Amino acid sequence: MEEKKSKVGILSGTFDPVHDGHIALADNAAHQLGLEKVIVLVEPKPRHKQRTTKYAHRLAMTKIATGSQKFISVHEASAGDQHSVEHTLKYLHSRFPDSELIMIMGGDVFEYLPKWDGQDELKQLTFAVGLRTEDDGELAVSIAAENGYKLKLIQTELPRISSSHIRDLIKSGEKPGHLSPKVFEYIKKHNLYDGS
Repeated sequence: MEEKKSKVGILSGTFDPVHDGHIALADNAAHQLGLEKVIVLVEPKPRHKQRTTKYAHRLAMTKIATGSQKFISVHEASAGDQHSVEHTLKYLHSRFPDSELIMIMGGDVFEYLPKWDGQDELKQLTFAVGLRTEDDGELAVSIAAENGYKLKLIQTELPRISSSHIRDLIKSGEKPGHLSPKVFEYIKKHNLYDGS
């Protein structure tokens, strides 16, 4: 009888800054799919974003936000790395050779998946897509069917939260919701997102 593989969730992103929606997505995916752990990959050099906060700050905020979550660990890359399907998957398969990898993402990221390189490799994976309260998952199901992706829908109870909106609130002097108080403290200490 074949031994059942453990499931490891992979949550990758810019996390500029990390917010409650990211943590809720990891938590809901872990509980709904029976994941052993969730590995968070903070992308050092995001491809399609012109200006991002320094990697060291984004990494530090992500470690602060996930510190109390025993099932989440943050992977530290070298600051010049750029994630790619080929290299990142090779690394993950070498680190977790006996585990099934479940790629966790929001619906907004999943929409762009057909444009990524490495489609053959992507079709071997399972994607766990988080649904916000107002999302029925119809678009994600359609994208998965058209492209041959394996899809699991993850129910979350959080409304639409975006890092860009949080940055805008901080820049305008407001204290945003859906952000860990310790992360907000770090942001204020290092004068992040204040527009200066």
